[in-house]
Amino acid sequence: MAIASKKHIEEKTGRRVVTGIVPASAFHPAEGYHQKYMLQGNPRIAEELRVYYPDDARFTASMAAARLNGYLGGHGTLKQLKAEIESLGLSPGSGRMLWELVRKRDTARGNRDTESIACPVR
Repeated sequence: MAIASKKHIEEKTGRRVVTGIVPASAFHPAEGYHQKYMLQGNPRIAEELRVYYPDDARFTASMAAARLNGYLGGHGTLKQLKAEIESLGLSPGSGRMLWELVRKRDTARGNRDTESIACPVR
């Protein structure tokens, strides 16, 4: 896969890619303060999740934390958020705050569907 990707980029750009491809080795997770970085930058939401995942290992492994980190990092659409927001364990206030952040980002990206999608959090 890496070799095919490298070849594709070389063909697309007409330039030689000099980055070496080596076999995978042991993986070591980053320190805790690097984990779920975007989520940790939003203390209100992070503190709510810490109720469910009080230690770093559980917080890092949490699917909800991963999903929230993605939304806060600019990934995911309002339509995707609507489908899962109730399962993320947020209070109504934090749910509406996340909704508004994603709605504004979608609007800025030219997504016209945002105005027709109502926030499911009351």
